Amino acid sequence: KDEIEAHGYYLINEGTSLQNLCTIIGSSNPATIIVSEAYTLTASTTVTSNITLEFSNAGKITLGAYNLTMNSIPFAPARQIFNQNSTGTVTFGVGSVKEVYPQWFGAVGDGTTDDTTAISSTISAMSAGQTLFFPQGYYKLTDEISYTKAINIDGKGQYSQIFQSAANKSNFIIGSSATAVNGMSFKNVYLLSASTTNTTALLKLRNVHRSEIDVMMYGSYHGIYLQGGLLNNIKVIKYSILGKDDARTLREKNKISETIKLIIPPFNQ
Repeated sequence: KDEIEAHGYYLINEGTSLQNLCTIIGSSNPATIIVSEAYTLTASTTVTSNITLEFSNAGKITLGAYNLTMNSIPFAPARQIFNQNSTGTVTFGVGSVKEVYPQWFGAVGDGTTDDTTAISSTISAMSAGQTLFFPQGYYKLTDEISYTKAINIDGKGQYSQIFQSAANKSNFIIGSSATAVNGMSFKNVYLLSASTTNTTALLKLRNVHRSEIDVMMYGSYHGIYLQGGLLNNIKVIKYSILGKDDARTLREKNKISETIKLIIPPFNQ
């Protein structure tokens, strides 16, 4: 153990809590804390930018009632490393990570497992400017994913499929009338849905501006629902855009591919 620690490596499962290890290491010298077994937080903890959490074997952190703030990039495969089993949350600090994976929070992407909570938990942990990357898989939703932060969505194109299985739910709702979202991107994923309700869409953009949308779509009652957007660059394969303004106004406010048909909604949302 002493030899390992002399080289800046620490083991989390040897009687010392993660909080104590972070205190011992401090915030100056680079160090790695190895999480090789299941571990439960005993206090709210901040991992500073000089400390790397390396997850190996069955290593996973269960939060319980405590919060974990990550200001560094975890070294981990695309599998579950955080278990939010109670009120505790994970937060990735601004500038701490570039990409976050839904698998870190329990998403499976096998087309059978409900990945809604895992994806929502991942987004809740993220800060503006960070990217949620969907590895190849078929991610099943049973409810809507809603958020009002300028994060980026990315994936492996047609191989990263996100399917809404509920008959009356949209896939994603971004922004709100009260909160604008500026400068986000949503690209390289394939959105699908079994919804048949005329108030649902694969992607609802409300008060979203200066953003890039480049996705494949199939199913749902509508493709994109666009309300109050300015200067967005939208490219969609195999679908149409639903707008709250007339078609001319929508094209003047946003850069929309001419191959996309604009539909003016007959309903009030």
